[in-house]
Amino acid sequence: MRTIHKWYNIFRSEEDISDKKPVIKHHKITDEFLIKLINENPELNMAELGKLAGTNASVISIRLKEINSDGERVKYKSKVAGRPKTFSDEALIKLSNDNPNSTIAELSSLVGASFSVVARRIKQINSSEEKIKCKSKRTGKKARFTDEYLISMINENPDLSMTKLGSLLGVSASTISFRLNRMKCKGENTKYIYKNCKNGTADENKAKTRISNQRIIDLINKNPELNMVELAKLAGISSSTISRRIKIIKNSGQQIDHKIKNPGDDEPKLGGRPRKFTDEFLIRLFDENPDLNLAELAKIADTSVKTLLGNIKKVNCDSVRINYTSKKEAPKFSDEFLINVINDNPDLNIGELSKLIGYSTKVISNRIKKMKCNGKVVNYVNKKPVPKSKVKLTEEYLINLINENPGLTMAELANLADVTPSTVSCRIRKINCNGIRVNYIYKNNQKIEEQSH
Repeated sequence: MRTIHKWYNIFRSEEDISDKKPVIKHHKITDEFLIKLINENPELNMAELGKLAGTNASVISIRLKEINSDGERVKYKSKVAGRPKTFSDEALIKLSNDNPNSTIAELSSLVGASFSVVARRIKQINSSEEKIKCKSKRTGKKARFTDEYLISMINENPDLSMTKLGSLLGVSASTISFRLNRMKCKGENTKYIYKNCKNGTADENKAKTRISNQRIIDLINKNPELNMVELAKLAGISSSTISRRIKIIKNSGQQIDHKIKNPGDDEPKLGGRPRKFTDEFLIRLFDENPDLNLAELAKIADTSVKTLLGNIKKVNCDSVRINYTSKKEAPKFSDEFLINVINDNPDLNIGELSKLIGYSTKVISNRIKKMKCNGKVVNYVNKKPVPKSKVKLTEEYLINLINENPGLTMAELANLADVTPSTVSCRIRKINCNGIRVNYIYKNNQKIEEQSH
């Protein structure tokens, strides 16, 4: 903006513009004053110099550039503005020389500053020449136990897991793992075998979870009537584990006489998923109950409809052995009952009939259509629901209503007329559009005042 103002003044002048140069105003701070100020206060930064000169740091910076544009007339070293240093560079160098084996963390505690502050100051001091020699690492906690002690603990307790070793040494399992890895990197032989056990020793863990193939074979031979779940309980493992182990034993070529059994079923059944009933039972169930639907048959068989359908498909996969016709669930009221209700109440519509019978309008409507399709005579004529008798809101009716009830609010008038307050308001405006025919005073504010009193 300063440059624009200068050139604007030139264009406004009456003299020729070609020989004119921008008129530079005299600075409030002269070059001599600023040079003298810097020479007398070499340790001050620009912000502090600006305060002394009665201006800001940016003005001092601009003036320094202007003064030194033709040649360096003043020597000024840029300084970081901020809080004053709690300790000097010389003090830090002296402290480091007095304590040559100290780390940065130890120096920071001696100086009374944070680790990051001391590290940054050392980096600044050593930028041109290495004056401070110290360890760059932070000091960690001293190890609670030596590597030799850990190795002796492992040798004395070869069956213990890392968790147990950690509890004995008063550290976490991750600390033990870290120390073991570090020793291995150094080439030390720890002779530690990793164990997959959460609680107890490795031997206890083996006894709890591991079972040999021979023990599984012996269990099956001694208990041929037991199913997979019962065998798993006896072996102390899960049914999925024993199932997987049986497959592994069979694949390895070992002889094992085990057939899949259902819980509570003494007869063994081959292959596939175990079922609760035989094919013969299923065929007999459908033959003896031809009128029942799948839901009712499933209840008798103590199974689900989905399982029943799946078993029908399995039985009929080679040839049709079960003749089943799909049936919908039997209605909860008969057609004759519905016809009698309609004949006894000829004036009722679908909604009123549904309330009387206790079912939805959709159910009643579907049953009537179904009966008509089957050729049954149903004396029912569709009726529209009778609308509520509403008073026609004429202009005369509304004018009389307001005149007869001058103290009522809009909501109360709307309640009497069986309409909404907005309808009453619109009708009043419409009546009074060509001239005031009804005098209605809005009572919202008045009502609030009465309530407050």
